[in-house]
Amino acid sequence: MSSTTLKTNVRTAFNRSASHYEKNALLQQEVEQRLLERMQYMKIDPKLILDIGAGTGISTLALAKKYKKSKVLAIDISDAMLDIVKHKKPWLSNINELCADAEFLPLSDHCCDVVFSNMTFQWCQSYQQLFKEIYRVLKPGGLLMFSTLGSDSLKELKISWQQIDEHVHVNNFEDMHDIGDVLLAENFADPVMDVEWMTLTYQSVIDVMKDLKVIGAQSLKNSRQKGLMGKAKIAKLQKIYEENFQQDAHLPLTYEVVYGHAWISDNKLQQVKDDDFKGIPIVQQAG
Repeated sequence: MSSTTLKTNVRTAFNRSASHYEKNALLQQEVEQRLLERMQYMKIDPKLILDIGAGTGISTLALAKKYKKSKVLAIDISDAMLDIVKHKKPWLSNINELCADAEFLPLSDHCCDVVFSNMTFQWCQSYQQLFKEIYRVLKPGGLLMFSTLGSDSLKELKISWQQIDEHVHVNNFEDMHDIGDVLLAENFADPVMDVEWMTLTYQSVIDVMKDLKVIGAQSLKNSRQKGLMGKAKIAKLQKIYEENFQQDAHLPLTYEVVYGHAWISDNKLQQVKDDDFKGIPIVQQAG
């Protein structure tokens, strides 16, 4: 799958899910709250915060309220998601929106103090390109704070599909240690990574797949075309899932949630002119 096709698929999926995303993305909101709580221990006084993968703006609004003297820029590849942010923020003047690709930010170098991102990085094509770009836009002394999905996520669904055919039906996610290695390779300082497992339960396989679809998280990143899913194949999947994983008449689905934060060294540049912030430093208009 080409990079352009991948980005189009991601944008289309999240545009479709925007109107009903919040009421269904309960896991994402729980992780978001835990990530925001971790921010309380960071000694920062930011002028500009980027909320990458802002979605419908829950974390954007929370950041804008907490850091009232800061500008918060909600960035998302889905314009439909950002339309919802616009309708939420009439009384908050320190929020702006930008429809853009996290791996190619149309922002000037060394323009922001904090990059915050909740459950978004797993949809990017390359952690190397992503962290390279985030490093570029962060000022010396800047902070990256994020959550993403680890390699054990959706393991029950993945294992069950593997017993049916050789097609890719479930996204593959990066290992936590590999993500940390990329941070170090891209010159981030003092990266801290940790993980927790969260499990949702469902009545049926159909409910599992509907839930993934309704939040825009159906298979998007895989290079191989997923196979057809007729009624017979779904029935077989249900049987295999139940035989291997059913607990108290429910089907579990595990998410490995990876948390990370890292800093930009104070000596990133010999000297960076810290001009008074005057609007959003956009280099070019996002496509």
